[in-house]
Amino acid sequence: MRIVALALAVLAGAAHADPPPPASGAVALLPLDADHSLEIYGQPVASEVARELVAGGVAVVVVGPKMEVPEGARLVVDGTIKLGKGDQVTLAVRIRDRTTGATLDKLDTSATLATIDRAASELAARVLPSVKARLAPPADTDSRHPPDPRRISPPAPVVAHVLATSVDGDPASPLRQGFATAFAAWTAHHAHWQVAGGGPASDGSIAISVLAYAVTPGAVPTARARVRVKIGHDFDRIVVTDTVVGDRGIADDKLAARTARAVLDIVEPHMRHALAAWR
Repeated sequence: MRIVALALAVLAGAAHADPPPPASGAVALLPLDADHSLEIYGQPVASEVARELVAGGVAVVVVGPKMEVPEGARLVVDGTIKLGKGDQVTLAVRIRDRTTGATLDKLDTSATLATIDRAASELAARVLPSVKARLAPPADTDSRHPPDPRRISPPAPVVAHVLATSVDGDPASPLRQGFATAFAAWTAHHAHWQVAGGGPASDGSIAISVLAYAVTPGAVPTARARVRVKIGHDFDRIVVTDTVVGDRGIADDKLAARTARAVLDIVEPHMRHALAAWR
């Protein structure tokens, strides 16, 4: 009830005053995407996170359902509230880069409907240091002692294959192109990746087959995807994304690329276990 009251106070204040312009380095905070029976908690939990961030000296812009993510925000914080067995609830928060859409951190906690406010406070306290670490300027590197190139062994190559799956009307085509864009961004961070358009899976490869891709149009469109992912010979699973939220007026290819990145965010933790060559 405390976080519900907090959210009502925030929304009431917003109804009587124009929101301030986003500060440089601000965090855009979205309501959490909740199951239908838990929708009432989406904005209150986000407000609890906002309160913790503001108390920690972080500039926050709370983005309502009909608001755009401000251009000045460096990070976007969103998440989900999901109902488990009985009255069990899982709160999950995701911290993303505003420009690239890449997920930088994921935090979650479990609660019951009776303890959801306390769980929201504890989760918000964990979000604060993660956000502050990503807003902090990079530390200066010591150029007086550069690494000895003779001691650096090049990593083994990893091949990324994007495989097509035929479906009626081929609605999954934009997502396949989105993976091509997403893999290109990965190669910028993992120089040993080699991207191929198709081919069999091997010990050092990841293969993705697009099974379904659905876009819900609107002022702020959303998308969901279902894909089959094979990593080497030991990992073969179906991956289903949460709702991927676009921006107002976002192009179809940009939304598809953002959805592809959401799939890769789910897959990446498994890379370290399935591929010895992963760095």
